[in-house]
Amino acid sequence: MKILAFVISAGLAGIAGILLSSRLGVALSTSGRGLALRVITAVILGGASLTGGYGKIWGAFLGALFIALINNMLIIGRVFGILARNYFGFDTNSCGGIGSMDFKEG
Repeated sequence: MKILAFVISAGLAGIAGILLSSRLGVALSTSGRGLALRVITAVILGGASLTGGYGKIWGAFLGALFIALINNMLIIGRVFGILARNYFGFDTNSCGGIGSMDFKEG
């Protein structure tokens, strides 16, 4: 079952690469640089645990929609470059900190 999951993941990654290169019009090895931070942020915002073992597909999808919304807001607000990357880094760290907190009813 794990091998099938890896095969499906690799196939979807290949399709994503083809779609990205067709959108950009060129296939560069650096075209996906910086996307890992946004993906991790989307998954954490979607409710996945940093230690693993918990998370839902719909949560990751909603997290990705939220990240796309914030990215569009930063573009409309003319925030580019290092400031936008710093925002996503802050967002990832704050979500990771909140997600790793142990909320116990006392």
